[in-house]
Amino acid sequence: MKTRILLIRHGETDWNSQRRIQGHTDIPLNHIGLQQARQVANRMRQEAISACYSSDLQRARNTAEHIAKHHGLGVKINERLRERYYGQLEGMTKDEIDQMFPDYQARNHANVGQETLEHVRLRAMQALAEIAERHRGQSVAVVSHGGWINAVLFMISEGKAGTGITHLENTSITTLIREGQLWKIETIGDVLHLGEDASILS
Repeated sequence: MKTRILLIRHGETDWNSQRRIQGHTDIPLNHIGLQQARQVANRMRQEAISACYSSDLQRARNTAEHIAKHHGLGVKINERLRERYYGQLEGMTKDEIDQMFPDYQARNHANVGQETLEHVRLRAMQALAEIAERHRGQSVAVVSHGGWINAVLFMISEGKAGTGITHLENTSITTLIREGQLWKIETIGDVLHLGEDASILS
């Protein structure tokens, strides 16, 4: 029995456009993000989804609400779908990080209070497995964040995609298939609803 999970990154925020790290900081969608949310919701009308899950952060939750309303669904909130926590780096740009923490890269990203990649991957896969088990044989929308989705891709692809490799645009759709205990990546970063080409993992 195949279960289809549609992972959707939230719409754009001002911090996205300014290239600031958001993490757990609860930044709202900007006007572009709201338009993107409407576009992905319209695209998702063709999907027979039985449930819609979201991170509790408003940029994801508001994107999910646009999707869910077309299907007569409520949004199920799950805190484990949150973005990685970045500690002292939240709100900063790369240049600001380089100035404030000049040896950050050399120290392997230590001592700034952020969540480890291992922990993000663990909570992401646990949450995803529970959702898939609860909705076996169905299609489910899961609205989350770029770092969270990349953590999932890294785990499922055994490091061939995801963290440090894959860039995901706002409101991109990444499709996973779960059959038994096995995960398969069907598409990565589909943004056809934004007028761009989908990226497909062969």
